[in-house]
Amino acid sequence: MTASCIRSMLLGGLFILLVSFNAPVFSMPILPSSPLTSRPNQAGDTHESGAIPLPRGCGGVTPPGEVETTCCLNGIVYVDGEPVAGAEVTITSSRGSSVSLYTRYINTVDNVPFYEISLSDDQLQVQSGETITITARLGNREHSLTYEVQPGSQQVDIVLPRRHPNDFIALQSVPLRSISGEFDGLSGIAINPEYQVFVVDQEAHQIQAFDTNGNSLQPPWGHYGQNPGQFNLPRRVIVDASRNVYILDAGNRRIQKFDRQGRYVHAWMLCTQLSSCPFPYDLALAPDGTIAVVYNQGVTVFSTTGDLQRQWSTGIHGTDIDIDRNGNVYITTGQSDIYIHPWRSVDNDAEHTAHLYSKHGN
Repeated sequence: MTASCIRSMLLGGLFILLVSFNAPVFSMPILPSSPLTSRPNQAGDTHESGAIPLPRGCGGVTPPGEVETTCCLNGIVYVDGEPVAGAEVTITSSRGSSVSLYTRYINTVDNVPFYEISLSDDQLQVQSGETITITARLGNREHSLTYEVQPGSQQVDIVLPRRHPNDFIALQSVPLRSISGEFDGLSGIAINPEYQVFVVDQEAHQIQAFDTNGNSLQPPWGHYGQNPGQFNLPRRVIVDASRNVYILDAGNRRIQKFDRQGRYVHAWMLCTQLSSCPFPYDLALAPDGTIAVVYNQGVTVFSTTGDLQRQWSTGIHGTDIDIDRNGNVYITTGQSDIYIHPWRSVDNDAEHTAHLYSKHGN
């Protein structure tokens, strides 16, 4: 599959267009010291430009002799050199129909927020060769570009330029949602004994609380950032016997503790070094009141005050975890397998992690 892509680079009012195959469309400012390479990018070879390749493919096969259909359009929105979640992206066809969506964490393994849409859906019905306008907005920044649609899937990245030298965006000050009951990507849910329901909106970096009738108990709390009470890709939530709420703040590699009213209590890091800390996928409350966190290849257990209690290697890529009343730890790989690990095994290593179930058979 090939998709012609264009890189648009801006210097003042001058645009330079670089055409390549299977490379993302990227709109970014040229720095005076930035050299232009003459070696063409090969498929998937985007490291020179700093572009991040996103998933490609239409999920089907084009019959021999037929023209490949237009399908997925995706891309990253950059602010000050960083991919951002919560940027609004509007796709407008040449006939005036438009669809708006937000950059979000679709693939949590890559931990990169991007937008994704099918150009052939009922709202747009865009065909190969048509010209569309793509507009990205975040805060007071906005940038539009026109793009000729190609067959197959394609990637169009956009850089939001500064309006003036002092035009900075504090991402943690741009919450994606501020209205209860509106969501952009739910990833976790927990209920306390009073039947208060807490949900995690990982793409809006927020937490919301409801009663069992769906009535909001308080305004959403949290937004993007690294300060106490802020989140970067929150994934899961649990509630302890004292009604405290614990959020797995995955992007910041920490657990944050709140009271039942959403007031910040404290937080602790999952590792001593953030740069070498593996991505945490899920957490669970054990019968003894401790909190277990599952990563790829391992589990770590903390007290509710953040003290490390124990850890062990599982030898599997765990993505979900739960613990029964007897302390048996159940871990899934996110695909077809379930494993079990005795909570009180002496050595706490991968030898004690037994394969429990697979859809392909035990």
